[in-house]
Amino acid sequence: MIKLIATLSIVSSLSIASNASASPSTTLFVPSGYGAGDGTVYINADYQSKTRGTNKADGEIGVGLGLGDANKGVGIEVNYTINSLSGGGGGTTGDGAVSLKLHRRVSDDTSVAVGYNQFAKIGTSDYPSNSIYGSVTKVFATKDKLSDTFSRVAVTAGYGGGVFNNRPFGAVAVRVAKPLSLIAEYTGQDVAAGVSFAVNDNLTVNVGARDLDRGARFVAGASYGFTF
Repeated sequence: MIKLIATLSIVSSLSIASNASASPSTTLFVPSGYGAGDGTVYINADYQSKTRGTNKADGEIGVGLGLGDANKGVGIEVNYTINSLSGGGGGTTGDGAVSLKLHRRVSDDTSVAVGYNQFAKIGTSDYPSNSIYGSVTKVFATKDKLSDTFSRVAVTAGYGGGVFNNRPFGAVAVRVAKPLSLIAEYTGQDVAAGVSFAVNDNLTVNVGARDLDRGARFVAGASYGFTF
């Protein structure tokens, strides 16, 4: 679900864990080492004030499914995203694509993932090919309880082709309060920062900005997930 060029793609960065309880995101736009599993279904929607290189607003909507057990084996996350709701990103309205992520929790606080973003396209989307990546996310406990302020720091590092420009990418998320994280990251294309807020056990909202190194663009997105 991460689309790092024309549209917002804050959706996949919500990185829903393999359970029904939502938590703030560990990344905004880059792929986390964690992913959906255990029969998790999620729906995403997002908006950006303008697409890169234009003054046109646009948005996305997507749906995803997580299967498998990342603790005992491999979690499988597959999703379909409509990349443009208005054609503002340079593509055709209604264009979409399928993405795939495989993830494995290697310890209580660390997860690794490999994925291929938008490998099966529908329509005339100009999304870059070969957007294959690998990533790892480690969570450091700075306090004993999640309810404590600044209780966790999540660090993500990875490398990818295509939309990631054959460069390393990374993110740091600081758990300011139990439902709230502050996030800064480098996507391989630009610098981004924002806030992630878990509204309840199912709904997470992210608000931030991209292209901070070349003129900021406002972005916002939400994801609703549940298990069956």
